[in-house]
Amino acid sequence: MIETGRVSFGGYTAHENILTASGGTNSNDFQTLSSRFYLKLEKLGDFDLVTDLRDTHDFFDKLDAQNLALTGANSFQIFEASVRYPNVENSFYATVGRFSIPEAGAVFVDGSDLGMRLSSDTRVGIFAGHNPRRPQDTYMRGDNPDAIYGTYLGYRSSLEVPSPGELPSGKFFNGSFAFVTNSMNGFTDRQYLYSNNIYQYRFDGRVISNLYLDMVPNAYLQNGDVLWQQAFNHDWDAALQVSSIDTITYSEIRNVLETLPSSSYQEISSRTRYTASENSQYLGELRWGERNIDGKVREEVKLGYHLAGWIAREFDFTASGGFLSEFITQGPELSLELNYFSRFWEFGARLDAAIEARMDGDPNNPGVLHPLTTEIHVAQSFQNAVFSSVAFQFAQNETVTVFAGFFKVTYRFGPSDLASIRDKTSIAKSLR
Repeated sequence: MIETGRVSFGGYTAHENILTASGGTNSNDFQTLSSRFYLKLEKLGDFDLVTDLRDTHDFFDKLDAQNLALTGANSFQIFEASVRYPNVENSFYATVGRFSIPEAGAVFVDGSDLGMRLSSDTRVGIFAGHNPRRPQDTYMRGDNPDAIYGTYLGYRSSLEVPSPGELPSGKFFNGSFAFVTNSMNGFTDRQYLYSNNIYQYRFDGRVISNLYLDMVPNAYLQNGDVLWQQAFNHDWDAALQVSSIDTITYSEIRNVLETLPSSSYQEISSRTRYTASENSQYLGELRWGERNIDGKVREEVKLGYHLAGWIAREFDFTASGGFLSEFITQGPELSLELNYFSRFWEFGARLDAAIEARMDGDPNNPGVLHPLTTEIHVAQSFQNAVFSSVAFQFAQNETVTVFAGFFKVTYRFGPSDLASIRDKTSIAKSLR
């Protein structure tokens, strides 16, 4: 029997002050403590057992109507509890319990999965059960009556073997395709096609895609991302990305100072990198995006410089600047980032500053904003078993101030070592 697992504990806190039109302030607070226990038992006879238990205490989750206050609430969830029959030497495999199916996207099932390996490269499967987590949920539910079922195909090719005297081409293709249906009270709530592919046509070029094509009530792209990466020679490489996200994803990745309502959003961006020497690179980025709800546009032009081994070999430094027109504001922006990497320690500091002239004509807001965001993080690993990290963020402009803090400690056991932080600086960084 092979036993691997981890135990984690962490917390997050945020405080927000908002300047009102009358000159006063409103404040919002958010505080949580979370813990996790994960255990995987492999080769327990012919079976594998996986257990993933999580608990979160939200200090401002429950409304006390009598005292007009928010009080704490605790939520415990069984994130995964499954029995797997991997049967790696034969065709058929199966899983029962609560588990995820990566071949079908962000899918969890309270039920079963039955699959068959058609070859060493190809596998197919069908799954069915209850859906413990809907897209808008951040937790697992045990009482959700929604049903989920579907089928998937997974393919993973091996690197091509060159003929004698020839160089390897580096070609390979990894892909998964799925057709998934969610139903509620006997009616189809969501039905979609999912595709995730990585096609490397040579060592220095690849295309990566991740697509959710929804079929109900009509065919449309719910979320999608296509990334092309290409190195032209030892000095130049570039990337082109096209993406489309829904309102839920938008709310999760939006700027902390943004005040607009969530919206579905499409974006196209390109990045170019020139490696001037072993330690230095010049970076360039173009970006254009549009919100569907109001047609507001985001446009950005950015240039940057990255230096590895600055001060000492463990340090790297990145500076970038440009012009950003973001929906209702426009103006210059500047970013500075310093990182330190060693085998067991990591430290990073980042500063983002801008001048934003408002274009919406809102009389309740200043004509010009000066947003400033500072981030600091520290991480450490100890004997490849204990990993700890702490991070702080402070963001402000003339109308809002946000402070956030985070910490996490993880103990990992079993034969799978916790990856060390880094043993040297990396030059393979890009503009954000």
